[in-house]
Amino acid sequence: MTILNDETIREDSGKAAREFDRVRGPFDGRWVAAFTLPVQIHDLSVGGCLIASHHPQQAGRRITLDIELPFEGWLRLPAETVYSRPDYGFAVKFVDVPDETMARLTRVIEQLKPGQPVV
Repeated sequence: MTILNDETIREDSGKAAREFDRVRGPFDGRWVAAFTLPVQIHDLSVGGCLIASHHPQQAGRRITLDIELPFEGWLRLPAETVYSRPDYGFAVKFVDVPDETMARLTRVIEQLKPGQPVV
């Protein structure tokens, strides 16, 4: 896994500037709905992630994700869809994440940064 440093994306490109370090992944996940669907998680940060899925979503939809992470196990994260990426999946931002869950996610991101000792 590789961490990507903060990137600045021009506002006029139609994409928001990246605020957080990201871990490429992939990570195993589950989209929890009426049926639980397995998904692959990419570009994970404390702010959100990219979900590889054959079920694209419209922006603004609330979903629940379970993500299996090294060091911490499974985390349940409430999210909101931000945009679809044709022929790939969709991006989400995490919303209303409980403090303990956010602390666990933050620990994983910090531990996966280059130069950090793996415990």
